[in-house]
Amino acid sequence: MSNRYWYLHVLQGDYGQGWEDICQSESRQEMRDDRDKYRENAPEYNYRIIQRRELKPQCPTCLFPGPGGHYDPCTDKTYWERKAKQNG
Repeated sequence: MSNRYWYLHVLQGDYGQGWEDICQSESRQEMRDDRDKYRENAPEYNYRIIQRRELKPQCPTCLFPGPGGHYDPCTDKTYWERKAKQNG
């Protein structure tokens, strides 16, 4: 069983209105490099790197359990036809 979360490193900048997310990555080194570039180009602002975890989205087969196992709407053409009729 895999982990339910993505562990991200987020670069934030304070432009006078509080901390704002600028970019994010799973690699801390990539965020350090980006932070250094931001500090070179706009040294008058503050930057920081925080860690965040986000819940991974569930796969469609887990959302639609069917009789005798999982139901996969991706392989069922009638599912998508019914969804198109419902949405008009």
